[in-house]
Amino acid sequence: MSPTGTPRDDRLRCTFEPYADERAWARGAAHAVADILRAAIERQDRAAMLVSGGSTPAPVFEILAGTDLPWARVSIGLVDERVTAEAAGRNDALLRASLLTNAATAAAFRPLLDDSSGLDAIAAAQSASAWLDGLGIAPSVVILGMGDDGHTASLFPGSSDLPAVRASTQAYAALDATGCPGAGRYLRRITLTPSGLARAQSQVLLLRGHGKLAVFERALIETDPERMPIRMALDLPDSPLAVHWCP
Repeated sequence: MSPTGTPRDDRLRCTFEPYADERAWARGAAHAVADILRAAIERQDRAAMLVSGGSTPAPVFEILAGTDLPWARVSIGLVDERVTAEAAGRNDALLRASLLTNAATAAAFRPLLDDSSGLDAIAAAQSASAWLDGLGIAPSVVILGMGDDGHTASLFPGSSDLPAVRASTQAYAALDATGCPGAGRYLRRITLTPSGLARAQSQVLLLRGHGKLAVFERALIETDPERMPIRMALDLPDSPLAVHWCP
């Protein structure tokens, strides 16, 4: 795979969209997501979107937030969350600053940490799974990122919980990322499981930089998804992964 090509192995269920710069990337990815949401609303009158936090998707979200969509028909949830009382370290705070603005304030947002579960990661994961089950529609799109270690969501390689999370039939699970450098200082996590990810009708992976592209290229040839968890998104049989990349 290269910045100007697409994967030739159809089993990877992956497409690759390169852009010349960050501005074109943000606009292109935002428009692609908007098209998915618009099509879902036309088809079933509602749409659901699960999104990742962090700094990478912020430019995309800022453009998406101003897009002319019937946002009141869109439900938004998170792919994962850091279990901390520090608001500045949580994905829901980052999302409120970048996506839940402008026209998108009309969307229904469901954070992963709510008043009922507090900082109990297991209870929060159970509550989030019940929320997703209760929506009555499959997620129209899941927006993912990827770390330098190949993790996506909070599926960290080397986590002692990863095999159990991978085998879970629930949409969300709690994960202890102790010993995983990619988790930083936020070791308790709530994450979408592969089972939850498989419910999505489409997936979008946002990547920036040649370093992340090199990691993704390694993932394409890696055979063990626990060593390179982004493989869990690539290996889903019915949910294609659309990769949007810029230098």
